[in-house]
Amino acid sequence: MKNIRNKKAVSAVITTVIILALSIALIGIVWVVVDGIVKDNVGKSEACFNIFEKVGIDETYTCYNSSGEELKFMIFVRDIELEKILVSIKGDDKAHTIELSPENILDYVGKASGDYGTNITFPESNSGKTYYVNNTNSAMSFSSIDLIEIIPVVGEHQCSPSDSLKNVNFCS
Repeated sequence: MKNIRNKKAVSAVITTVIILALSIALIGIVWVVVDGIVKDNVGKSEACFNIFEKVGIDETYTCYNSSGEELKFMIFVRDIELEKILVSIKGDDKAHTIELSPENILDYVGKASGDYGTNITFPESNSGKTYYVNNTNSAMSFSSIDLIEIIPVVGEHQCSPSDSLKNVNFCS
């Protein structure tokens, strides 16, 4: 009878060890998943941290010429290196996004009025550039521009809009 009691005690110890091992394995799996999610979000936050006053739109040089159907806007960049800049244009209950990057050539965006389809470069650090968008030759076709948002892309991370301009004025 003494042997049976010892076997029960050993069985309880083995059960406890198995439960502890499963618990530790489960904690390890949860840690790996949560750690990956946190690192991804922290990387994005670090890339986009303190960018909001460094990339923007200059409303002095931004206007819409409805007769020539051309949008003119100026973007400035201060002390930051970017991969690309997304310009979201909204009006007439629709939206269009333009991707400005060194290798991007768009047939309806140019560096001067009427000079579309050229290699588009975006402003380097501590500078600004003016862009012209042909409204008749694009997918936009807005009668008025209600909102322009500037969305910087740092590394692989698309940040939140860093600047916006509501109700774009008509050019005089």
